Amino acid sequence: MNLLKIFAVVGFFVLSVSLSAQPKPKINGFNTYVPTFTTYQEQMAGKTEVEYIGIGINKIKGNTHIPNWTLRVRALGNYINQSNPSAFVQPQFTFLQFNTVTQAGMAPVNTNPVSLSTSETVLVSGAPPLDPQISGGYIQYRFDYIIQGGNHLLVPNGDYRVSLEFSLYDGNNILIDRFVLNNVGFQIQSGNYGTNTLMLQNSADIISMQFDNVSDYYTGVSVTKPLGLKVKYQGANEIFVKTTSSQLTSTTTSNTIPVSLIKLELSQTQKSLPNLVFSPPTGLSTSETSMVQNPHSNQTYNEVEYNLEYSVSASDAANVFGEGATYTTNVIFIVLPQ
Repeated sequence: MNLLKIFAVVGFFVLSVSLSAQPKPKINGFNTYVPTFTTYQEQMAGKTEVEYIGIGINKIKGNTHIPNWTLRVRALGNYINQSNPSAFVQPQFTFLQFNTVTQAGMAPVNTNPVSLSTSETVLVSGAPPLDPQISGGYIQYRFDYIIQGGNHLLVPNGDYRVSLEFSLYDGNNILIDRFVLNNVGFQIQSGNYGTNTLMLQNSADIISMQFDNVSDYYTGVSVTKPLGLKVKYQGANEIFVKTTSSQLTSTTTSNTIPVSLIKLELSQTQKSLPNLVFSPPTGLSTSETSMVQNPHSNQTYNEVEYNLEYSVSASDAANVFGEGATYTTNVIFIVLPQ
């Protein structure tokens, strides 16, 4: 009898596999010194700081290949005065504009200024893929910082800062990385600082002109604020006035009223000062209009209070007649060295 022995040999194999994830690109950034506005003229003209912000993209290595990527930005709120939080400037008055990139051929398609917003806005798009063979392992984009001039910068002096959030997305709109750049902003050191001040007082910050009955349209309406404006200025000076819009507008009707129908006159108080030059009653305008010139550099005459009289004449009152509503605008007073 033949005995057939069969041996089964079982082998144990252990396969050890170590998988390391492909590193994703990372972004970082910086900004340079804070631009400062020191005169009214600068506040109206605005400023551009060249290459103010730099955003870098690093860890582009291995088999990384990310086409159709975008870099986006948003402001995390308004520019807030660091010593007076109730004062602010909205972000849409500031812009970032592409200036340069460290890697040749990686410039974005859009090189126009991009207005900042609290919503994400595309800052870089249309550049070649993020790929170590194309973009290199690290690239840096630099942007000019544009601050639009205008009435929005006529705010209390101080340091205005905001945080900007930069986000890197792939071509499928999937977030790759995000970075927050803090302390972006500017300084206002103009006008009301040191011993120079201009202020509205005695309820002159709110002017209400009432057209309540038919007789108001025949006689006109005027409102006087005695000692409504107080100016303290070291040296000869000139006071200007302007409005933020050319029309008075309402929240309840599409009708508007030209601000030029309202005339303003400044006059001396009971404390009469020599050689002050006053303009006659002048229609309001969005342009700076001279109201009074004070030629005195003598310290005795550097603090002056003025009466304010707003009026709509009988001849202009007919143009006010229309749909009953409350119409508003803002009036800005400016004092400049003469």
